[in-house]
Amino acid sequence: MKNTILILVIIATIVSCTKENNTTNTTPLPTPRDLKIRSNDVLDTVRQIFYIDVPNQIAETQGLIDEYGSSMFSMTAIFITALQRYQTNKSIGIKDVIACCHTTLLINSSSADSYNGYDLTSGGKSTLSTQISSYPKTPYIYMKGATPSNNYTPTLPITIEMYADPINTTTTYAKIFIYTQGADSPRPLHLKKENGIWKVSNFSSLLTGYR
Repeated sequence: MKNTILILVIIATIVSCTKENNTTNTTPLPTPRDLKIRSNDVLDTVRQIFYIDVPNQIAETQGLIDEYGSSMFSMTAIFITALQRYQTNKSIGIKDVIACCHTTLLINSSSADSYNGYDLTSGGKSTLSTQISSYPKTPYIYMKGATPSNNYTPTLPITIEMYADPINTTTTYAKIFIYTQGADSPRPLHLKKENGIWKVSNFSSLLTGYR
């Protein structure tokens, strides 16, 4: 058998929680799914495509995490929308970011910014605030259609494309590369499994600016 890597395209969807005032009838779409992990714990290189609605409140973000967090790809898409909520309103969006993060990035806290008793470490919080303030388009550069020429305005519905590093991804650790027109190559997001849910363990590479 030839040693080739089959590049598959899987179209998956994340459906946000139903808005209270939404009366439009919609047909449920398939939920996102991962490829089965091989016996040697290495994933094929797979491009995942997600259509996702940006949550309107932390309860919706938590709902997405609870329902889809068992998928490393879904969690990556959810985190991008958490960054968008943070960029729009830091005091509100910080809770979404915290909800997505692994406990290695968190400290016990009862501050106004905390969520479920946790806050980002001071270093992580400072980096996030500084970089998003310096590069406010950061969340959008990871959305399809966003380019330097259109001031990083994504096409709708919001679409996020990514793939798993086939060498450095296992059943408990994932390195997901997200496609972007804001850099020369896809950028990585690191995740670790925690109580059966994938959580972001390192997001610094996503905050390094753009063209």
